[in-house]
Amino acid sequence: MPPSSMGKTKPRRSIIFLHPDLGIGGAERLILDSALALRSLGHRVTIYTSHFDPSHCFDDALPTAASPPGPLDIRVRGHTVVPPTVLGGRCKILCAVLRQLHLLFCVAGEVRELRPDVFFVDQLAAGLP
Repeated sequence: MPPSSMGKTKPRRSIIFLHPDLGIGGAERLILDSALALRSLGHRVTIYTSHFDPSHCFDDALPTAASPPGPLDIRVRGHTVVPPTVLGGRCKILCAVLRQLHLLFCVAGEVRELRPDVFFVDQLAAGLP
């Protein structure tokens, strides 16, 4: 280890994940594994989603998860205005984009409190400037 890096600690980061539906799938597994790994390095991790069903998710996402230092901080926002689909199962992509925009609008006030260093926006880039 070089002398210049001895005794220095890496700064703890605040990291926010935005994911449309935290169910059971490959993207969800990737989000949870990434969040758990970052948290194990000492970072503060918050996951925002517009849909989370504790009866249909990975065990790591449950509020009773035994992974230290406790359950992940998963916050459900942006799910009250736009339904998953309209018109008999049509317009799924449009509804997903509108729910993502609603999610971003809902978390805008909380983001100031969390003071994030990094955002991970998964699957829907509709909210990116």
